[in-house]
Amino acid sequence: MDNQCKYKRIYEEKANGELECVGLIKKGETIKVVKEITPQQKLFLSNKNELTQHNKQLGGFVQVCYVKNQLLFNDLNLNQATISRFLYLATYIDYNDREENVLVKYTKNNKIEYMNKRDVKYLLNLGDTAFKSFYKEIKEKELLFEANGKIYLNPVYVNKGKSNFKDKEYARMFIDTTRELYENCKPRQHKHLSYVYQLLPFLHYETNILCKNPEEIDINKLDKLHFTDICRMLNLSNDKKTMDKLKRDLFKFYITRDDEKYYFLSYVTIRQEIGTRSYYVVNPYVVWKGKNLQVAKDIIGFLTLEHMKGR
Repeated sequence: MDNQCKYKRIYEEKANGELECVGLIKKGETIKVVKEITPQQKLFLSNKNELTQHNKQLGGFVQVCYVKNQLLFNDLNLNQATISRFLYLATYIDYNDREENVLVKYTKNNKIEYMNKRDVKYLLNLGDTAFKSFYKEIKEKELLFEANGKIYLNPVYVNKGKSNFKDKEYARMFIDTTRELYENCKPRQHKHLSYVYQLLPFLHYETNILCKNPEEIDINKLDKLHFTDICRMLNLSNDKKTMDKLKRDLFKFYITRDDEKYYFLSYVTIRQEIGTRSYYVVNPYVVWKGKNLQVAKDIIGFLTLEHMKGR
């Protein structure tokens, strides 16, 4: 009995969750358990660290919630330009572990301040009439609300920090590139920018290929979207003249990373086991759902302006 009191059992959890006694040590002593990391675990940790660094380089991200198999915010019947303006504004919400979805700005001293309506108008770079129309619409649609002298965006649609969309679909929208796209646009282009954002629910999980079955693992089985599908979904005419003009408008958007220009939306040819196939792809530098960073980088390589010139 005395000997038992001097020792304590050391347990190890087995694969089935049960505990197995693996030894005894004297009370008061400590042990150090070193487990060898498997190659798969090393790869997982490496990818996780690289993904964290990747997110940081893009300024972090906002989570955008969407309804499966529907255009983004389709049920709200928003003015087209309102969508891109709202998403740009969403990049200025605070983290949800502080004050969820409140709009904030940073001073020169890196101090956080709450935005007011004048700040929002300045950010959006809109004239008086366009801004009043935008602000009225997102309040009426309950995308934005005001309380205690602060402005908030509805967390049902966008969030920043720990995801609150456990049982819903959502994607990362990267802050720096989203801002770059908007800030390089003229107000009349906001509508066309929104067309691309509305297609977010149809992005393949890892590759950002536009398709009807975005959760399909096998890329060879993707049911890709043709441009006629895209026009039909956006309620736009699919006659050749209209489609050609729309393509030109949508293919004007690009971002710049490390002095290289990358299209926001592009038509690329990808080599597969069964040959080559062409798809419409949205840039993972802007929005992305996946976790395999190498896949995203491979896709991004097809989106450079120089690459497309060579086709």
